[in-house]
Amino acid sequence: LRSLRELNLSGCGQFASWPADAGQLGALEKLDLGGTSLKALPERFGSGLRSLRELNLSWCYRFASWPADAGQLGALKKLDLVGTSLKTLPERFGSGLRSLRELSLSDCGQFASWPVDAGQLEALEKLDL
Repeated sequence: LRSLRELNLSGCGQFASWPADAGQLGALEKLDLGGTSLKALPERFGSGLRSLRELNLSWCYRFASWPADAGQLGALKKLDLVGTSLKTLPERFGSGLRSLRELSLSDCGQFASWPVDAGQLEALEKLDL
């Protein structure tokens, strides 16, 4: 799986946890987990996913926690968190995602707190709240 560039698990309602060690997916550029039963991602989610450019977690209704240490996702350009149960993003959210261009947080009815370092999202072109 070392050459895998896209992985689509969208709509897999029984998919509830991402493997803590997904190090063999170093070439992965697009990951679609929309509509799964994920509640959270492992704390070291970004480790081994340095090529990831797009991450879709839309309509993961149970998803309520973004990993505090996802700073390894430096190549991430598009993050879709529409319809999740996120209440807040970690304080250091912006410092690890400086390449992020699109961030979607619409229909997150419980979202109430913006990260302190959001100003570090210097490449952000589109913000959907």
